[in-house]
Amino acid sequence: TYQSGTPIRLQFTGAANSTQLAQGYFGTNALSIGNGVGGIAPAFTSNPFLGGGSKVGDKILDLSAITFPGVGQSGPSVAPFYFRGSNRNNHDISFFKNFNFDADGTKRLQFRAGFFNIFNQAFPRDINLNNPNASDIYLQLNTECVREVTTLNGGPIRNGVGGTVDRICDPSGGFRFTNDTRDRFGKVTTQRGRRIVEVALKFYF
Repeated sequence: TYQSGTPIRLQFTGAANSTQLAQGYFGTNALSIGNGVGGIAPAFTSNPFLGGGSKVGDKILDLSAITFPGVGQSGPSVAPFYFRGSNRNNHDISFFKNFNFDADGTKRLQFRAGFFNIFNQAFPRDINLNNPNASDIYLQLNTECVREVTTLNGGPIRNGVGGTVDRICDPSGGFRFTNDTRDRFGKVTTQRGRRIVEVALKFYF
């Protein structure tokens, strides 16, 4: 049985995906943060999908094909490329045996056995964009601010609820990926196999 991989939809985490930054960036909080692409979506210079992924350590996505949209731009709400995790082939087999209790076979006991993924092929199964420890492929596009400011117009930075903050990200300075993302993005970290065996008895009379 051939199965295509799990669909992957990328989003930024970290500095480029905070609600406060997106509201300051666009002047509104009417945007999706969380399971959506976020206020600022990844932009693409080319298709990042490399294929492969048959073993742990394989890299299936190219980080150099992913970039940040320009200041004042939100990036594509729907990625121009459609990519999935690793494909896999499962080998299944089933058989049965009849035990007759009379000459014409009207009364018989049938033994059935089925084996699914009989060779226990392992593949990256779990996908989690926000928690790399819960994902079989490292997909976290974690970001950090290139430039932060400590004052605004010569005075303290107001937080909007009557207080101040020490520093805040200046989105016009751009963003960059964290070292962990640059080192690990797109790599298969875990593969999971699951063999299923089903046994049944059926009596005909």
